[in-house]
Amino acid sequence: MKTLSVGGINIVVNGVVAGFPLSGVTTPLGNTLTITGYNPATGLVSYSYTLNDNEAHPTANGNNSLFEDFAVSLVDSDGDSASNTLSVQIVDDVPTAVSDVNLTVASENNLVLNGNVITNDVQGADGAAVTAGTLSGTYGSLVLNANGTYTYTLNPNDGDFKALTGGGVGSEVFTYTLTDADGDVSTATLTLTIKNDDDGVTITNLTPKGEGGDAKVYEDDLLATRGENESAGSDSSKESTTVTGDFTISAPDGVKTLSVGGINIVVNGVVAGFPLSGVTTPLGNTLTITGYNPATGLVSYSYTLNDNEAHPTANGNNSLFEDFAVSLVDSDGDSASNTLSVQIVMTCRRRLATST
Repeated sequence: MKTLSVGGINIVVNGVVAGFPLSGVTTPLGNTLTITGYNPATGLVSYSYTLNDNEAHPTANGNNSLFEDFAVSLVDSDGDSASNTLSVQIVDDVPTAVSDVNLTVASENNLVLNGNVITNDVQGADGAAVTAGTLSGTYGSLVLNANGTYTYTLNPNDGDFKALTGGGVGSEVFTYTLTDADGDVSTATLTLTIKNDDDGVTITNLTPKGEGGDAKVYEDDLLATRGENESAGSDSSKESTTVTGDFTISAPDGVKTLSVGGINIVVNGVVAGFPLSGVTTPLGNTLTITGYNPATGLVSYSYTLNDNEAHPTANGNNSLFEDFAVSLVDSDGDSASNTLSVQIVMTCRRRLATST
């Protein structure tokens, strides 16, 4: 044998065999080829090949292979020659995106969710990045960055979110793309849970006028001392012309405003001091809000009949109602209204005789 070479590495030159192992050489693709041995008796040539970095594979074809080839050249002592190729296959490493679920719930009390979709993904040796952008969802929007970090912002005023109603749950699903350095792609999803924590407001324990109203006062209990030139009512056993009562409000999200008959009980979340001064009603009587318990929602009041009223004429015993609007708004704008009705009775009530 006169000469033998592999990839430009001379193993035999002019019949002289090189010493082993030969130093490795850097290949055209930046890797290392080393001829580790040659046995003249058997003709066996041994080598090693080291991949030092990722390579530029054909783009966007998923798993594919790139070959690095080394020419093998042999010439014997009388000039006969042969050639062949040593080929090393470099297999592309592709990314794998894995679907994500953010366990934190977005609500009107927690408008922003943060995370990173790439944390549980396999980027591969080529490195990978997420396709960045702003994505519109059903209830809000997602800002996705190339490094996988994201910020989701819930829009509590969105119609779809409001349609979930109090305690309703929905979900947002976003698809993202992971792309490596030579164009291989993988897609996965990010799922977010959305909950409408908004609770409605109610005003209860008020009785419609058709069912008698919430309280009742009688003109025949009026005293002559109520004013100059006044006469007493016809009932000989006078009862108080002041009645008391209560009703209940509920606003789990917090009360912003509460009023009864124009009397402000809560303003911008601040509860008034009690008892509030009584106000003169449109019929000349007195309405007083005597208390409000924020813990239970109980509102108490008193109503005082100060004088007789102008009832429908010639109808004998009849009733007149004085109504007071009850208005409630919670901290996120939900509202409710109802009516506190006081029945003013014009009558001469007969007392039942007690037998002895």
